[in-house]
Amino acid sequence: MRRLALLLPLLLAGCAGRKIRVDDRPILLRVRPPVAFEMLRDNQDLPILDVRSGEEFEGEQGHLAGAVSLPLAQLPARLAEIALLKRRTFLIYCRQGDSCGEDAMRLLLERDFDDVVLIDGGLEAWIKAGFGTVGGPNGGVKAQGLSHHRHRPPPAGS
Repeated sequence: MRRLALLLPLLLAGCAGRKIRVDDRPILLRVRPPVAFEMLRDNQDLPILDVRSGEEFEGEQGHLAGAVSLPLAQLPARLAEIALLKRRTFLIYCRQGDSCGEDAMRLLLERDFDDVVLIDGGLEAWIKAGFGTVGGPNGGVKAQGLSHHRHRPPPAGS
């Protein structure tokens, strides 16, 4: 039983995603697209940052519904724009498994952002998993039976 208690946290960590330690700072989380999808489904107001270039954000693949374009190259100069996210959980992603997502995570962590979650494999893994996007010249990539819509609740009193 004790062995199971010691192994359980390791097994659960593998289910949720890979964790990355940056220096001596808290552990940051990478989650696979299905976990990110569930996070978005369960929290309609979860902020999403797309750290790809502006051209990629508006490009053929589009972007996640509700995402804000904040290219990695501009991130240091634009941190004031996202200062309200410092104490919130939010998702970030880049094109694929390239280092731009991890670089953005490191920068945000160094600037005291508490809970940054990277979509493992980026937008390409999101699309490959069957999740759709919006934007782009053709409206993004259509989901294969898995919708991803960011519905906002109607204003109070409507």
